[in-house]
Amino acid sequence: MEYTIEKLLAEEQWKQLNVIEGKESCKRKIEGIRIIEVPEMARYLTGGELLLTSLYVYRDCSAEEFYQYLIAFEEKHISGILLKEREQISEKEKKIKLLKTYCESKKIPLIEMPKKISFWEMISFVMNRIFTKDVARLRYFKLTQDNFNTLSFGRDITSSKTQDILELLSDMVDNPVTLYYSNLNCYVTSGASCIIQI
Repeated sequence: MEYTIEKLLAEEQWKQLNVIEGKESCKRKIEGIRIIEVPEMARYLTGGELLLTSLYVYRDCSAEEFYQYLIAFEEKHISGILLKEREQISEKEKKIKLLKTYCESKKIPLIEMPKKISFWEMISFVMNRIFTKDVARLRYFKLTQDNFNTLSFGRDITSSKTQDILELLSDMVDNPVTLYYSNLNCYVTSGASCIIQI
């Protein structure tokens, strides 16, 4: 039995999701789920995926470049886009308008996702609905590996790789993560500040 955007929205625990475009297209089948990790994400899709984004990955590209990345999704027939609420930035607002326009014109469901919902919580839930237990585990492992590889070997050399990896790990385990030196001094944490525990 196929799992659709409509069925996802009907789930009790996802009542806070809000369809902002493409309500008429919510019968689209979800064939996979991916976080948009790189601007040229369309190259890595197989088709029919539900995409998760906060648009953070597009922070350094112009509005024109962003729209070109959206157009690349057309041949992949994505099932929908979950847009996670984040801090409001004027440049991001332009990209949100472009995303809404794109989804409206292509009849793609665009769903707003509250900040408190973790991408990994959503990924785990959807994978367990569309795949068998063993396939879901393998896909989850592959997605995790891809995310760590993107962070470790990506082109963005200006950000703190360790911090980014800890933030990803923190999201995945739904708990803060801290890395300490052997003398128990804090090196980096996914939280606001390091706490030394003796």
